Amino acid sequence: MDNTKCDGRIQCWGRPSWAGRSGKALPPHMAMCTLILTQEPQVERMSLLNAALFAIYLLSALGCDASALTNYPDQGRISLPNLRHSNTALQRRVLKSKDADNVDTKGDIERAYIPGLSPIAGAVSKISPSAQKLANKLWLQSKTDPELVFNVLHLGEAAAKLDNNPRFLLWLKYVDMYANLKFRSFSDHQIVVLLRKSHSDEKLVTLSQSLRRIPARKNLAEMMQRYLIEDSASSRPLLIAAWRESLETPDEVFKILYPNGATLPADKLPDNSQFLQWFKYTETYWPVDTRDLSTFKFLEQKFGDSDMHIALLFQAVKQRQELETLGDSLQSLLFNTWVDKKFTPGFVQSQLALPWGIAIFKLGKGDVFYRALEEYTIHYTGKLGGKEVLKTVRGLFANDKPDEALAIATNLARNQ
Repeated sequence: MDNTKCDGRIQCWGRPSWAGRSGKALPPHMAMCTLILTQEPQVERMSLLNAALFAIYLLSALGCDASALTNYPDQGRISLPNLRHSNTALQRRVLKSKDADNVDTKGDIERAYIPGLSPIAGAVSKISPSAQKLANKLWLQSKTDPELVFNVLHLGEAAAKLDNNPRFLLWLKYVDMYANLKFRSFSDHQIVVLLRKSHSDEKLVTLSQSLRRIPARKNLAEMMQRYLIEDSASSRPLLIAAWRESLETPDEVFKILYPNGATLPADKLPDNSQFLQWFKYTETYWPVDTRDLSTFKFLEQKFGDSDMHIALLFQAVKQRQELETLGDSLQSLLFNTWVDKKFTPGFVQSQLALPWGIAIFKLGKGDVFYRALEEYTIHYTGKLGGKEVLKTVRGLFANDKPDEALAIATNLARNQ
């Protein structure tokens, strides 16, 4: 038997005859290559990284699926029978020269993972998912950075398909395994940042919706969507369209945007506001004739009718030009309930000032606090006073005398 030792982990035998399990001798041209997974804590000439890539390349080159591997627990190895003549040229390309034995281990890993420096790397993207599961285990033993694995699998290429890609899902599994190692981490945020380096927002929107259907990846998908809303203007309409196509309810979208519950804003809504995107989505979801009331009831139930700061949210919506009509309608629905509850403008002022003790009329006229209180004072006056009183109150606000306007409106309650 001609036994040529390739490495401490990989051995190739060319056997003129070998009795298999059936007892029949194999033809002389057949060979067996064995990948030995030793567990001895010793320094190997070939890193686990190269072992993984070499094993995968053999499987890929032969068109074999990793399920064809036969495990021999007593030998502590994984053997692939029926492998044709070993490619010694390939072995020479994969194995390191003696001169490279003293090179830093981290350098070995990086060189083996950078496409173009390893002849095996190009084949990795063509392997079967089951073969990569084997690679994941070996990469994990080397504590290989997930970004390097991502690159060697060519997942960062612009043309790479991520949606329903089994290799991408297996890479995510590797990230999970890596993140569980001691003193190692790779967060969902790092995943999203890595993906955005090479993939379009449109592709990531599609990917995020696909991942939401996988329970184990739902949190990642929804974090990705929040990240895109905050950081990418072009992705916002794409996400709204994707939610609409998936028939997501306003409640489901609200949970995506606010997984831990929402706090009512106390300022204008910026372009990347999650509230703003939610309002835009509800405009596409509910029928036009019931949209405003449905939106109002949803938010009233979500925050309770006792939280008067919801008036600030409606004022912020009204101050967005594209949602001005919706904001005005929501504000009117809210103010009508306050009038029915006999909330005077003075009472509303005291409640909106809590808990900060804000002197509302000392703020700028464009501030949501100022505008909300002004709007309610005028609304209240229109409901309880006549046209002349309403004209007077409007004039006082126009002449920068809001406190006088508030006093006149509040006194209307005494005449009822």
